[in-house]
Amino acid sequence: LGAKTQQLELNEVFELMQLMMEGHHRGMQDLLRDCRAVYENTAGASDGPTSSFHSSFMHAVGAVDNVRLIEGAITMTTVIVKKNLSTDRTHTMKPNTLSYLLSLMRCVTEACQGPCSSNQEVVADSLMISTCNTIISFEMNTNPKYNSSNRYLKSFSALKNQTVVLLLSLIEGRKAEKSDPVFAALYERVDADAFSALKNQ
Repeated sequence: LGAKTQQLELNEVFELMQLMMEGHHRGMQDLLRDCRAVYENTAGASDGPTSSFHSSFMHAVGAVDNVRLIEGAITMTTVIVKKNLSTDRTHTMKPNTLSYLLSLMRCVTEACQGPCSSNQEVVADSLMISTCNTIISFEMNTNPKYNSSNRYLKSFSALKNQTVVLLLSLIEGRKAEKSDPVFAALYERVDADAFSALKNQ
């Protein structure tokens, strides 16, 4: 498969993951965080066809240490942003890559909402907060190829908006205390200057 085809297929996968977690479905949020752990914890909880399914699933992933799709989405997001939005180079992100990135951000956001405290902590403990800083602080006027496209500019604005929503989803249902691991990570790593400048963009 070509790179573009692979990207489109992955885009559909992460859109499907987002839909699976819609409505703050805690079971799906837990499952996509660590598929193997969920099935190991529930494998002995039922009899009949369900237990047979558990057995088949565990056999299928038996050679894999874990199946952590949320972490996969986070990793792909950080890699794409680092490759395309580094501050020392001209913006090169293509429109289809921008669409893909937006799907990833929506997926990670949906994983945290509800709230799902375990997923919030997974995100806070990753490079996602720094990635959000990069997205928010990036100035579109460094993009000579696409900045004349109104549709593209709207899509990039949507990405920035989704970035803010993702960060808000991290604090949903949590108390603003120093002992809270998510608030501690946000306090340590959020670039306040970047967010202050956002209102002027």
